[in-house]
Amino acid sequence: MLARRIRLVTAALAGAAVSLSGVVAAGAAPAAPPAAWHVRSLHLAEAHLISRGAGVTVAVLDSRVNPHRDLRGALLPAADVAPTGTRDDAARGTQLAGLIAARGDGRTGLLGVAPEARILPVRVSGRGFDARPDSVAAGIDRAVSGGAEVILTTYTRPEITDALAAAVRRAVAADTVLIAPAGPGTPAAPTLADLPGVISVAGAGEDGKPERETVRGVRLDVAAPAERLVAPVRASLGDAYAEVSGADYAAALVAGTAALVRSKFPRLAAADVARRLEREDRRSMALGWGVVDAEAALTRPLTDLPVVPPAAARTGATPRDRQWYLDAIAVPDAQRLTRGDGVTVGLLTGTVDTTRSDLTGRVTRQVWLNDDGDEGKAPATAPRPADTAAAVLVGGSGGDGYLGVAPAAELITAAATRPEVAVRWLVDNGAEVILAADGTAPLTAAAVAYALSHDAVVVAPHSPDAPAVPGVLTVRGVRQDDALTPAASPAISAPGELNLLLGAGQVASASPDESAAALVAGVAALVRARHPEADAGTTVQRLLTTATTVDGDGSVAYGRGIVDPVGALTADVATSANPLGGPGPAQDQQSAGGPPWLIVGAAAGLLFLAGLLAVVLRRRRRRTVLAAQKGQAPLVGEVDHPPAL
Repeated sequence: MLARRIRLVTAALAGAAVSLSGVVAAGAAPAAPPAAWHVRSLHLAEAHLISRGAGVTVAVLDSRVNPHRDLRGALLPAADVAPTGTRDDAARGTQLAGLIAARGDGRTGLLGVAPEARILPVRVSGRGFDARPDSVAAGIDRAVSGGAEVILTTYTRPEITDALAAAVRRAVAADTVLIAPAGPGTPAAPTLADLPGVISVAGAGEDGKPERETVRGVRLDVAAPAERLVAPVRASLGDAYAEVSGADYAAALVAGTAALVRSKFPRLAAADVARRLEREDRRSMALGWGVVDAEAALTRPLTDLPVVPPAAARTGATPRDRQWYLDAIAVPDAQRLTRGDGVTVGLLTGTVDTTRSDLTGRVTRQVWLNDDGDEGKAPATAPRPADTAAAVLVGGSGGDGYLGVAPAAELITAAATRPEVAVRWLVDNGAEVILAADGTAPLTAAAVAYALSHDAVVVAPHSPDAPAVPGVLTVRGVRQDDALTPAASPAISAPGELNLLLGAGQVASASPDESAAALVAGVAALVRARHPEADAGTTVQRLLTTATTVDGDGSVAYGRGIVDPVGALTADVATSANPLGGPGPAQDQQSAGGPPWLIVGAAAGLLFLAGLLAVVLRRRRRRTVLAAQKGQAPLVGEVDHPPAL
């Protein structure tokens, strides 16, 4: 569990903040809180001219919330779902509620982010913040039934039960904004902030840098001030203020900002509230989409997207709840525009188990081809199964399976001992996007040239040890913990993890780079469905020019940045040739006279004959010169004979 640092402070009547070992004596004049730097950082003075959170209910799932003079009129009747007998000191619940909705005037009291919002206290834990997952699940359900439009939970343990995941899905389906601090989770053991539909919050210091105890990674959504924050607390002798630090309190500030947005835009979907909180120009592995700016969240222009039921509410359970990477780049928002209808994606590798629930009806043809391009039976040494890449691409039958990036696209697969034969078959059967799941090593220039000449986008995982093939969109996988080395130089990056699927008697796996390449191929399919007029070059241009720049000295490892599906679908991008270039003109092997061995043999024969003819002509010229010197003419019909071989 992340550490939370609390220091009790008050102010002398002159207004200077000091540390206390006690509190203000009973009957003393109310103490003013110290200056709160987060008010300036969030631009709250400007934001409050637009919205103060009126009419919005924010549920705080933590310890009990005690009365405080700065919370008068802000608290709704509390709910208690914590286990019976749980002790409670109520400190943190009160602090969180104050940061969100304190109603003081800023001089003799604390002013919260959304001072006209209402707080629904839901007690799920007590002393030591020892919440249990089932209590948090019950608290989420209680908050939804109580009419909360924003829910803040501080549960960060990597222990997600089926009941808790289901409660999150119900809240998402109810169009509730869920906010949680980022915790030390992994894909195999996610925290609540990693679940689909939850806004993950990191902490930042007054200097704008990451708070020292915050986590890193591409899974982060936004950040907020998290050091030396001033919050109300009910002490034994009366109202006081505490100086607190930690991502929990940053999440409270984000919850207050979400309340401002929901008050200003009461019909805005929860997913679009999240989009307003995110800065879209730059991404940081330590601060997500950047430190929240309340004024900007209320005023920035936002691309309109159709309102559809949230994807996180339609599908769930493992493995969907582990697909953090979809939400990391807002794939569900992109699917509000298109799901890949009418596009054919070609998978160049292995076989796919079509009996999987998430792939039922998704794969229309699978072939194994011999060197002549004829369909045959796959040999015993056929490539490994490609279920994972297929599921990331087009999975989407619902239930407990994967949600693919382009779940309405058609998938065809082809494998052969010679990849160019398989590429030709995929292209000739309508593939507009081709995923070479095994990387660029098996690809040849002729195969890529044929695909590009027939307007197909070729995507492959980055292969630093394989020779580069011009024209291929190479992809690097960014793991949840941002484990990247700056030596790599892909064209683009995307979230990726080691994925393992168990199928019918087989195991399918995909490395982080392979998973990321499948994700980018899916986004390319979305672009081609949304913009059918765009050729392959313009499609690649859309992916590269809208990729999100990543901060840090190792940014070269991300190529042009992390793929942005919504940006790729909505940005104004000029028509252009493939910015990755190409390997040259395509070679049509069949029209050239047959397979490569025959072509090579014929060429060798021609070279031999040409050399032989050169020898003959050289000897004939020499004899002519000698005859002229002797005054003799060469004999008519005299011929030269080639040397014995």
